[in-house]
Amino acid sequence: MKPPSSSSKITKEWVQYIMQDYMQKKHHLSSTPDVTIKEFVVKEGASAGEGFNSEIVSLDVVAICSGDGAEGTSTDAEYHCIVKFFSTDTFSREANKRFESHLREHAIYSELIRDLNNFQALKTGNEFEIHIPELIYGMVSNKDFVLVMENVKVKGFNTNNRYSGLNFDQLKEAVNQLARLHAVSYAYNKSHNILKKFPFLKLNEEVVKVFESFCGVFIDNGIALLNTKDDMKDLAKKIKISKARLFSEFLKLYISSEDHISCICHGDFWNNNILFKTQMQCDHGNETKLLCEVIDWGNAAWGLPILDLQYLIYTSTAIEIRKEHLESVLHLYYSAFIDITTKLEVPVPNWSYDNFQKEWQRLSVFGFLMGIALTQGTLSKSNPVNKPREASLLDHSVCLPIKLVVDGVKLGTVKALTPLLFKVPASKLMIAMNRKLFQPIREEILSGKNEVLNKRIIDLMLEADEKGIFSE
Repeated sequence: MKPPSSSSKITKEWVQYIMQDYMQKKHHLSSTPDVTIKEFVVKEGASAGEGFNSEIVSLDVVAICSGDGAEGTSTDAEYHCIVKFFSTDTFSREANKRFESHLREHAIYSELIRDLNNFQALKTGNEFEIHIPELIYGMVSNKDFVLVMENVKVKGFNTNNRYSGLNFDQLKEAVNQLARLHAVSYAYNKSHNILKKFPFLKLNEEVVKVFESFCGVFIDNGIALLNTKDDMKDLAKKIKISKARLFSEFLKLYISSEDHISCICHGDFWNNNILFKTQMQCDHGNETKLLCEVIDWGNAAWGLPILDLQYLIYTSTAIEIRKEHLESVLHLYYSAFIDITTKLEVPVPNWSYDNFQKEWQRLSVFGFLMGIALTQGTLSKSNPVNKPREASLLDHSVCLPIKLVVDGVKLGTVKALTPLLFKVPASKLMIAMNRKLFQPIREEILSGKNEVLNKRIIDLMLEADEKGIFSE
C-alpha cells in the first residue's frame, strides 16, 4: 500500500495495513493476521524546538488482532507510535533528499542497529545493547519517506530541559550509549564492510562545507554580543580575525585517514535526541538506574568518534558541568570504548589515553563551532525554524487547485535553486539567506532578554579562548 505523504493523509486503512505488517513480522506468522482498528488518533508529536527537518506526529491506536501467536487475540490492544515524514517545508524536504537523511535514518532503524546489537549479543550476552525505539513500519524511496516507531515517552522516557543542559548523571549515561554505538560499529566493521552495504553513510563533504554558511552567521552574532561588553571587545576582535582559519581547520577535520579510528557516528547527538527514564532497581533496595533511548538518526554517518563526543558536550552542557566533570567524562568514554572493543575481540591498537586526549584537543575547534551554532539554534526563543507553520488561506479546500499550482511552482523553484544554494564553497546567496533568516536570533541576543542563551554563548567563547582556539 502506498504510504501517506504527510500526517493529514493518514487513513484507517493504512493504519490497519502497518499494524498487520508489524504483527506478522513480530510474531513470525505464516499468514497476514486479521487486524481491526477500533480507534486511532493523530496528534502533534514534536513541540517547539524539536523536529526541525521533519514532520512528526504521534499515532495512538486501539486494535483487535487475531491470528496464530499474535497478541491481543481476545482483548483490545493499545499501540503508541511516533510517525515521521518528510518536512512539510519544501526547502527542508529537498535538502533532506539531497543529503540522503531519509536513507540514513531508515537504514539505522530497520537494519544497522539491529545488526550491531545482534553482533554484540552473540559475543557478550547483550552487555552492550544500543538503545533506540522499536521500528513498527518503514518505507523509503526518492519520493516517499515514513517511519513509524514506538513512542517511548509512553514508557516514561522524556527529554531533559535543553535550557538547563544535561546534569552529570545524564551526561554519563549519554556518553555510555555513545561509546557503545562507536565501539560496537568499529568492531563490527572489521568483519563487515558497513560502507559497502550502506554507501550513503559515507560523509557528504558538501554538508560539511555548507555548514560554514550557517555557522558564520552565528559566530558573527557572538562577536556582536561581545562588542556590547567593554571588557570583551578585544576577544571579539580576536575571534573575527581567526574566523576564516577556524573554518579552514574545521574542513580539514573531516579528511579521514588510516591513522584515525572511524565508526558510525550519530551526527546530531544533543540534549533533545536523548530520552531519559529513571528506573527502580528491585534487586538493589531503593537504588535507581538511569536509562536512555537515542532518537533522530538522519545525520548518521561514518566518521571520527570524538567529533560525536565533542558535539554532545559543547551543545548540551553548561560550563559548570564541563569545568567540574569533563576529565572524568572523557575517561569514562575512553574506558568504555576500550572495554567494549576488547570484549568484542577487536582491541584498538596504539590508542592510549594520552593519544585519545591529544585527539580530543586536536578536534576542539569542532566542539566550539558546533556549540556556538546549535546553542543559538536551539536556545533561541525567536528562531523562525522553531515556530509552527501558521495556517494559510490556501489551506481551505476551495483553494486546493490554486494551492497545487503554488506548491508546484515552489517545488520547481527549490529544485532549481538547491544546487546553487549548496554549491561549495558556501555560496554568497546561501550566506545572505541565512543572515536574513536568523536576524531574529541576533536581535534577541542583543536585546539581552534571553540570559541563558547569552551566558551559554559567552561561556563557549571564553572557554575556547582559554584553550587557544583563536590563537595562531
